[in-house]
Amino acid sequence: MIKSTNVQAFSLLEIIIAVSIFGLVLVSSGAYSGFSLVSLVEQNSYSQASALAHEARTVIKVIADNNWSDLNLHQSGLSYNGQQWSLLGENSTETIDRFSRQLEFISLCRDDKKMLVDCSQGTVDEGSKRVIIKISWSAWYGQRQLKYDTYVSDYR
Repeated sequence: MIKSTNVQAFSLLEIIIAVSIFGLVLVSSGAYSGFSLVSLVEQNSYSQASALAHEARTVIKVIADNNWSDLNLHQSGLSYNGQQWSLLGENSTETIDRFSRQLEFISLCRDDKKMLVDCSQGTVDEGSKRVIIKISWSAWYGQRQLKYDTYVSDYR
């Protein structure tokens, strides 16, 4: 007499499909986690760069208020000696950890109505400057740069 047993088992094909699906889910999760980590690192770098730019904007306004003639440069970095901020000098760049900070000073010109105009159409306003603050750093995919513009005036 032949005994029949109804034992259900997984076939090899079912096991291969299940392992493949599990592997795809695992790889997708890993890729998503890696992308999330890279995004967090980049967001942190951008936040640090933004903080450095805001710091420079505040410092340059203090320097302008204390000694306007210090701004007679084209490009400079900043220096802090523990008590006071100053400009590093012409064509200098400041390095903070993996960031570099550079300030570009641009003369402003005004027409006879005191409106800002292109310097080819007006006279240089000795009491106003445009300052471009550039923060640069290296990211995993290349060089990044953040720029802020600010304006300073000598009210004396």
